[in-house]
Amino acid sequence: MVRVPNRVGAVMAKPGGVSAREAIRRSEAGVETLRGPGMATIDARLAEIESRFGPAAASREGESFEDLYSLCTQIIDASIFVRGTGLDDAVRAFCDLVDLCSEIGRWDWPAVDVHIDALRMLRSAGGAMDKAQRDAVISGLIKVTRKRVGDPAAMAGGG
Repeated sequence: MVRVPNRVGAVMAKPGGVSAREAIRRSEAGVETLRGPGMATIDARLAEIESRFGPAAASREGESFEDLYSLCTQIIDASIFVRGTGLDDAVRAFCDLVDLCSEIGRWDWPAVDVHIDALRMLRSAGGAMDKAQRDAVISGLIKVTRKRVGDPAAMAGGG
């Protein structure tokens, strides 16, 4: 049997090497420097979704499915900074709705509006909610999508 040397272990064993605890501390500090820009990204994308796709958006009928999907995925990318709020799961549910709307070739604006309201609420209060409350919001979003547009699971299964 050939043993591959463990480079991390070798570095840690050298004098002046970094301990696992120190590596984690440095990593967390590095992530923390990204928190501000990450939160700004989330807020900017939510504002753009509201302005382009919300109920007050004058030209929302002409907006593209791809643009909304892209805005949602940018929120998912930055959602590491809002863990424990449910925002990431809500945005994934929104992506399912957008996919289904694209597939049927029309927007379901009442469903879109419910999802936008939920995103706004989870962004501002999701961290103060308990897990059961957040799960109920996500479950409600999935039910809205199923009732109004269809089942995302059927779409994923080739439907």
